[in-house]
Amino acid sequence: MTFQRAFALRQIRSLARVAVAALVGACVLAAPSAHAQTLTKVIVGGQITDDTTPILYALKAGLFKRAGLDVDLQKTTNGGTAIPAVLGGAFNIADANILNLAVANNKGIPLELVAPGIVYNGTTEFFAAVVKKGSALKSGRDLNGKIIGVSTIGDLNAIALSDWMDQNGGDSKSIKEVEIAWSDVAPALEAGRIDLGTLVQPILSQALASGKVQIFGKTGDAIATRFLITGWMAKRDWAAANADAVRRFARVVRDAQIYCNAHKAETAPLLSAYTGADEQLLLHSGRATYAANFADPRDMQPVVAAAYKYGAVPKMFAAENLVSPAVRGLTVSSAPGR
Repeated sequence: MTFQRAFALRQIRSLARVAVAALVGACVLAAPSAHAQTLTKVIVGGQITDDTTPILYALKAGLFKRAGLDVDLQKTTNGGTAIPAVLGGAFNIADANILNLAVANNKGIPLELVAPGIVYNGTTEFFAAVVKKGSALKSGRDLNGKIIGVSTIGDLNAIALSDWMDQNGGDSKSIKEVEIAWSDVAPALEAGRIDLGTLVQPILSQALASGKVQIFGKTGDAIATRFLITGWMAKRDWAAANADAVRRFARVVRDAQIYCNAHKAETAPLLSAYTGADEQLLLHSGRATYAANFADPRDMQPVVAAAYKYGAVPKMFAAENLVSPAVRGLTVSSAPGR
């Protein structure tokens, strides 16, 4: 082979390698990223309360996307409306109180907890029983025969009040519960349509700021000094089919809740935009305290006990039954926040 021919062949081979490299590079640049391809769509129902603040923060900070989740947050009015939406497939995950989950579990309704939400910490920062400003109602006995406004008949706040009454000289069987929207509690108290109502943040702070209501007491203490109030739940078959996405959701929620516990001022604008509550009011009011651990049955057992005591469930059972198998491996007794 002549020198000229050998040189020509080398040139052809070199040009071919360059062309192949360029083609591969172009394909890599043109292809969508692996992260974008693996995003899992999750439709989440969040109440118009402080429950949803960690989800709002996680969305803004991009935590869900970094975990491979495309979270679509939609508003719900309360846990009572969220549960049918989860069962019907409108939501994949939604928050509701733990009592609702316990009742559903006992009835064989296929719902399970995938992440904890708000914990009661012995204060009136997140929820409280309220009465009209200047009301003479003070003790459990004073509430006998009264009309009580609750967001959902027999909900966790109502059971806490009943338990508190019975522990403080009253008779919870004598009261009449009526369903009333949180936003309507203060006007109803002022008009005398109800004698006592239960409120959560940020509606609680708005009502107190109006000067029309005052806090009656820490009714949550009747259940325990610490217990899980709310949690994020999913339908059993969806959680089983999407176990990896559920675990990623739980990890993001835990990280976001730890952040929100330490940054109440920074998250006030997020809650204000979502709920319509005044941002300045939120900056100077009580806020929720979130579970800083994964699902822990010890935080739910007091709710199960109260549910059994007041007939919401016919028999006692282990709160561990409420936790999705998809996240049971994430439950650790030494988790921060205990």
